[in-house]
Amino acid sequence: MAGEGTGHIDMFAKFTSHDTVMVGRYDTNVDPANAAILDRNAERLGAIRLADGSPLRVIRIPMPDPTYPVYRSYTNSLIVNGQVIIPTYPSDRAHEAEAIAAYRQAFGSEYELISLDADQVIQLGGAVHCTTMGFSLDPLNAGSGSSGPITVPEEGATEPTATPY
Repeated sequence: MAGEGTGHIDMFAKFTSHDTVMVGRYDTNVDPANAAILDRNAERLGAIRLADGSPLRVIRIPMPDPTYPVYRSYTNSLIVNGQVIIPTYPSDRAHEAEAIAAYRQAFGSEYELISLDADQVIQLGGAVHCTTMGFSLDPLNAGSGSSGPITVPEEGATEPTATPY
């Protein structure tokens, strides 16, 4: 996308199954250049035929209004253990309900949707997917035989900031 610094596809698209992809959508009045790029890519993906001849299913998902140079994204999510952890932005909830509805359309009721406040972490260039894709089970005790996850609470935090839908 124009001006987006990571160049990672997970900032504007997300495959949710072998035959479905979510593609971001900008309002042309808010970001005309990236709206055109995403519309063109959604059209290209919609023209793809799968092995059985059916079209690739394309679900459009809103992109949060850009706050240059930071690009917030709902597609930078994580699918794990029957749950989808979706980045949300409490500082701007204008598109959140529509984004959650797009995930529900993609995953149905078989997955639990959980929102996670990504307002702070997105400042580093990624949200849920970007911040978790490099984690191992126990990076501090590699080789020690421990296989449990490490929990590092945020300073002053008393409870998680995740919200199930």
